[in-house]
Amino acid sequence: MGTLRKISLFVVVLGIFLVAIGGIVFFARQPKPAGQHLTNLPSGILDNPTTATQITDAQNGGVGAAASSPSVAGSGGTSSQVSAHDTSSSCWIIILGKVYDVTNFLSSHPGGISAITPYCGKDATSAFQTHGYAGGANHSAYAYSLLPSYYIGDLSSSATASISTTSIPKPPPAPVVAKFSDAQVIAHHTRSSCWIVIFGRVYDVTSFLTVHPGGASIIISYCGTDATVAFQTHGEAGEGNHSAYAYSLLPSYYIGDLSTSTGGGTLHKGLLPGAGDD
Repeated sequence: MGTLRKISLFVVVLGIFLVAIGGIVFFARQPKPAGQHLTNLPSGILDNPTTATQITDAQNGGVGAAASSPSVAGSGGTSSQVSAHDTSSSCWIIILGKVYDVTNFLSSHPGGISAITPYCGKDATSAFQTHGYAGGANHSAYAYSLLPSYYIGDLSSSATASISTTSIPKPPPAPVVAKFSDAQVIAHHTRSSCWIVIFGRVYDVTSFLTVHPGGASIIISYCGTDATVAFQTHGEAGEGNHSAYAYSLLPSYYIGDLSTSTGGGTLHKGLLPGAGDD
């Protein structure tokens, strides 16, 4: 009877031992959760899920370690990627660290395509701020307002290739600005030859009359006069200043400055009786 009890006790102890050994082997073979073995790493590195995933993959035998890291949302690419878009058929430029695809804007640029294409694939910040010439004036607020329409992302900080920053060409010899007396402006007071003065600058708007959104008659009334106030008030109707777009059109019709010499005439400010009559 005593022998039977000893045998039974031995079987129970053996069973418990085998169960314990089996449990240890089972848990030892289980894969470790992602990030469990990311130890002894610099503080904060696990805050970046991409970095944590790449380290975990490498420690798990390289699964996914060779795959390229996902693109950063909103990235316009590296400098080498921007440099690849250096033609008129695909023109990317960098302005203040932001990447713009201006391909579709080239044909509508007021200064012509050739003013932009030298900067395709390059950092055009300085050129944009100086109109392409050392000492040149910055672009207008209207020009800056157009940029968001062509924005595709920020220049990646992980750029491995240096971006070409086009040196600003030396400005050409300063053009000789024509000077017109009051009498000369007054002489162009008809539909067939309409000059107006705005802020001391003389504009020949004859060809613009037929395309003026408000009609030709509104401008003809100011031919041969100083139309500054009229331009700022929509014909003295008190409807507010003209838009930034309207101001951007003025350079296309600029022919010179108003001279300090009257030339025997006195330029009228505002509506001139009989103006516009041929």
